[in-house]
Amino acid sequence: MTTSELLTLLREIGAAMATHQPQRSDSKAQLWSELQSRLETVLGRFEGEPHPAIAVARGKVAETLPFRIDADERIVEEAKNAVWVRGWVRVDWQDIEANLALRIDKLGRAIEALSTIRQAVFLAHARDALLYDAIADRLGIALADVQRELAAALALIDAAVNED
Repeated sequence: MTTSELLTLLREIGAAMATHQPQRSDSKAQLWSELQSRLETVLGRFEGEPHPAIAVARGKVAETLPFRIDADERIVEEAKNAVWVRGWVRVDWQDIEANLALRIDKLGRAIEALSTIRQAVFLAHARDALLYDAIADRLGIALADVQRELAAALALIDAAVNED
């Protein structure tokens, strides 16, 4: 659904709410009124002139190919000394694939670096989908040892895969 379609839908909901206000108790009437007010506030962000920072941001990124700010973007976030404008960054599929290949390589190296028992516990859980008690039986270790070794394996693998 495009932003334009979403705004049209919200306007239609607002009009329906205004014309079909059912008879309700005071608390429900208050809730209905609050919902209408919130809807009007959201729609108000898209009415009138956009924040001037949007035009400045579009000008800054116009000549920079991998960046884009939507033509219908109207939402900004004001900070102490600046204004944040939402935008898009282009990411090529080859970059995504390269990143994925790097993460897979890191994962393989992290698993290989685990101690023998830790690696066996991790693979039994992750690859073979065994439950803790089945892993304990298979490896002849206590259930608590399975839990401890798996937790340690996951922490080490996470650290290795997510290091920069």
